[in-house]
Amino acid sequence: MCRMLGLIDGAIDYNLLKDFQKLALVGKVKANMDPGHSDGWGAAGLSKNKATMFGKSKKSAAEDPDYDVALNKAALCKTPILIAHIRKATSGSTSLENTHPFIKDGWIFSHNGTIHNSDDIEVGRLTPAGTTDSERFFYHCLRYINSTDSKKELGQSIKKAISEIKSKHDYSSLTFLLANNKYLIAYRDYNADSENAADFERYYTLYIAAQKDFITLCSEPIGLLSFSPFKNGQLLIASKSDIFETVLS
Repeated sequence: MCRMLGLIDGAIDYNLLKDFQKLALVGKVKANMDPGHSDGWGAAGLSKNKATMFGKSKKSAAEDPDYDVALNKAALCKTPILIAHIRKATSGSTSLENTHPFIKDGWIFSHNGTIHNSDDIEVGRLTPAGTTDSERFFYHCLRYINSTDSKKELGQSIKKAISEIKSKHDYSSLTFLLANNKYLIAYRDYNADSENAADFERYYTLYIAAQKDFITLCSEPIGLLSFSPFKNGQLLIASKSDIFETVLS
């Protein structure tokens, strides 16, 4: 479980990232859970066009001065794409290896949800560094997308990866953010067939604020931007040259 933030094309908005930091204390949680997302944080983007971790910690973002250090690094790099993540642990221990985002093969990934029996997720040649379902989900997706380039091919490959997970695993949510040096990708998917579907629908949300020259994605509305919710099963692929393209899975 977590709160996620994704940015593309705009200059790093310090105030927006400070608003996101507050979700470590006040971010929405599932029913009957203690408030807050205090089990770690991470922020990654591009430096010299390469996927780069600006900062990661198993401490709460609300209490960690290194969060501001990471924001400054991102701003100095003038990263055109950023993914930030504040964690509430449900799978895997609280450790750096289990803290999102993850970086592999030039891709950055964060996930909000739980996939059951995740040890059975196919990851091919890759060996996860941690013990989370999320990292295995990421590596599973890489098996499909590493050989694709165009938006159309990328969308089709992601759908295939998701379809395989759904056919073999029970899950609460497959909602994720994914990026490389070309694209920022967002997907919302809570398990509508679960007996807990109403709670999943309320918590596993994703929102978009599309401005003239930049896009902001977040698990819940923050700051003063005008956000619109993703539909369940909605996939968005944004690039630095084109604003965005939406595909319903």
